[in-house]
Amino acid sequence: MKDVCRRGLAGAALAALACAGGAVRGAGEAAAAIPGGVRRGSAVVAVVNGKLITFEELWVRVGRELEYIRTLQSEEQFRAYARDLLDKARTDLIERAVLLARAAEEDIKVDAREVERYAERDMERMNLLGENLTTLEDYWHATEEKTGFSEKMWREELRARVTIGRLFQKFVWEPNFFSPALVRGYYHEHLEEFQEGGFVAVRHLYIRRELAEHRQAVDEIEQALARGEDFKAIAARMISRGLSDRRGRDGAGKFIYRLGARGGREGAAADCDGDIESLLEPIPQVVARLRPGEVSPRIQMVLGTHFVQVVERSGGRLKSFAEVQGDIQKKLTRQVESRAEDEYVRALVAKADVVVLPFPAETPLGKL
Repeated sequence: MKDVCRRGLAGAALAALACAGGAVRGAGEAAAAIPGGVRRGSAVVAVVNGKLITFEELWVRVGRELEYIRTLQSEEQFRAYARDLLDKARTDLIERAVLLARAAEEDIKVDAREVERYAERDMERMNLLGENLTTLEDYWHATEEKTGFSEKMWREELRARVTIGRLFQKFVWEPNFFSPALVRGYYHEHLEEFQEGGFVAVRHLYIRRELAEHRQAVDEIEQALARGEDFKAIAARMISRGLSDRRGRDGAGKFIYRLGARGGREGAAADCDGDIESLLEPIPQVVARLRPGEVSPRIQMVLGTHFVQVVERSGGRLKSFAEVQGDIQKKLTRQVESRAEDEYVRALVAKADVVVLPFPAETPLGKL
């Protein structure tokens, strides 16, 4: 079974949730009534088909991150960031409630062993990212440290993910056949994804979120790119104004990273600025998809916003089509499945009775 960690509601559903006054109507349905005793501004932040979603549920998911971010940002920046993060968490919980209700209607049940198999796969993923977990006991401790969820709470979270995966498997995921010509065409159009080894020269801008000019600087960069201005000139200007400290080799944010030894010469320390994989995710993945000269869209992270440009690639070798054919097939299938999931969720949300209520005036971190 494929791992599932649902994204936020798709565009149409989000638009529905933005309905003025907080009440949301399902398509063709009567407006959802607010249950008796539930007051606007109370600890209840949404009602989905009569099921309450509380602020406490949101806070257990994002509270730790917000406590950390508050130490890095001004009050105004933090309030905007916190409202946005809480709104996304509420959206995720609304979506989850709708999907789990549908799974219950279909009598989809998940046993403890299925949950543990999911946990074992997640533990393997964490180990690939540098953890050293050998038992599920290690895994439960690691996830509690990372998320604040107790073992019992995290088991329920995984049970929900597996349940939603089973729902998608039954109603959404279908075998997809992609012609050999389509798969081969993808390979030839995205050769940069299949480069192994060698080096990549990258121009990198990083605007810290703690800067008062953060939002203005990001907007300025995007507007300059839209006008067709050279990214090197933009980077040099931002660095000269102290808005980015990524000076690089040329004072305009240029760095050279090793993509791996295989297929290319062994680079000495003086030849490059480190391994591309040492950069924060998803920057290595973004760089892998860019062609020389291309600039990424803004990459939003907790501590700031990044823009990267691939200047050139050198050395290394190109993996053969036979080596990557299976990976391309899986990627194309996942893209189709993702679009199908979004359409399925939109349809469910459109039929649901949803009421969105304001966040409480006071939170554990004060007024937002």
